[in-house]
Amino acid sequence: MALNPYDVYLEMGLQWRSGIPEELQGIRPKELVTLMRLAAAEGGVSQGAAASALRQSESGMSRITAKLLERKWVTVARSTDNHKQKLITATTKARLAMDTLEGKLAAAMQAAAAQPTRTKADKNADAARRLYGTRTLF
Repeated sequence: MALNPYDVYLEMGLQWRSGIPEELQGIRPKELVTLMRLAAAEGGVSQGAAASALRQSESGMSRITAKLLERKWVTVARSTDNHKQKLITATTKARLAMDTLEGKLAAAMQAAAAQPTRTKADKNADAARRLYGTRTLF
């Protein structure tokens, strides 16, 4: 029997909550993944560029960065080229956590894809069983 799309959604949600520290769960998954990918690049990403990519205000970006700093998922340093610019870089701890989480989420998606799809005949047979029980009509 194929997995219900809601079951897949719930499974992925459970994997997300188990892989992300509680303090970081207030950050939207798309924002966190995007920021971690940007920060994992060599040299990191400027706070302004990250704010633009995430469509966040500077203060919103500062709040997200502060949460990540608290959990030691990123480091923040002044740019050598521009003293006004702050560079955000992902730590090894964050990279490992995100890689592990990505593997769990991919496994959940693979499990869903591996399930055979139900045909209309299967659905009709299930409906008949629910309606008439296990006895046959003829």
